[in-house]
Amino acid sequence: MAEATCSLTVPIFSGSNSKPVSHPLSPYNIHAPPTSSRKGITICTPPKTDLWRKPPSLNVSTAPTLCTKVPLSKFKSAKVTISSNWNTLYDQGGLALFLGPPPGEDGSIKGQWVKTGIEYAFEQPNIGTAAANVWADWSLAPVPGVGDDYAKGDEIPVTIEVEREVLDGNKEASLWVYKVNPKTGKRQGVREITWVFREDTGAEEGKGITDLWVGIYTARPTIPEGVGRENEELGVDFKDFEIRLFD
Repeated sequence: MAEATCSLTVPIFSGSNSKPVSHPLSPYNIHAPPTSSRKGITICTPPKTDLWRKPPSLNVSTAPTLCTKVPLSKFKSAKVTISSNWNTLYDQGGLALFLGPPPGEDGSIKGQWVKTGIEYAFEQPNIGTAAANVWADWSLAPVPGVGDDYAKGDEIPVTIEVEREVLDGNKEASLWVYKVNPKTGKRQGVREITWVFREDTGAEEGKGITDLWVGIYTARPTIPEGVGRENEELGVDFKDFEIRLFD
């Protein structure tokens, strides 16, 4: 069981410097104090929390989130290993990137965002990614090691990495989502998002976005089935969360 502590930080690596600097994580929509230990950070969420945007008017960000601000122009990658007892439709947790203001405590949010991690759907955990430019879209990819013999509630750690693709020195290239093999470290691309690093992002406010909030989140949009489970919280464990920046 994770030990309670006030030290909620993320190591940030800059350029070729192999020694990271610890940055504090700011809480948003936190219902219960997150806990941390040498094993990582645990965030809990009650039901009816989400990060989602869908026409004609749905725009919600009530998901408990811990994040830190970095310069958008310097962002290179972020990575984390996620695990939980996924058992209710749309249970989820992973990385969240916000261009513009992070979510307000009232659940309001403006600007663009990307979330990627584990999402429980079709009776098993998947690698779920949603990207909200104007409206959000959603995609699912298989989780390594999850097959037809998956037992509901099995905790299977999954490592997710998002990385800026730089082509010929062009830092406006795509953001890639990778699933990482925990044994070999080999990455497999599961999603390409092309608009995140464009200089005209945020043009609707008359200026480009210069900051990126990078963090970890969890959400439980659906109420669990079963007597007495109406308020049951989902706890998600995050291990080896790190951020890397360019010089």
